[in-house]
Amino acid sequence: MREKIFVGVTSFVLIALLLVAYFKGEPGFLINNLVPEFIGVCIEFIIIVLAFNLWQKKEEKDNNIKVERRLR
Repeated sequence: MREKIFVGVTSFVLIALLLVAYFKGEPGFLINNLVPEFIGVCIEFIIIVLAFNLWQKKEEKDNNIKVERRLR
């Protein structure tokens, strides 16, 4: 339930900020400044998710080895 509320509020705020930047900003502000920033943030997020994914797989492998040792 909380995740849905968080996603909804975050989406609303992001859309509101984009609309304000589009209508109130100087010409070219959205394309020249915000789009590259969003691309950079997305790339950083993907790198972080991949790092956590690799870390989680390593932890699962270590846990499986521990369980296998207990069963011997």
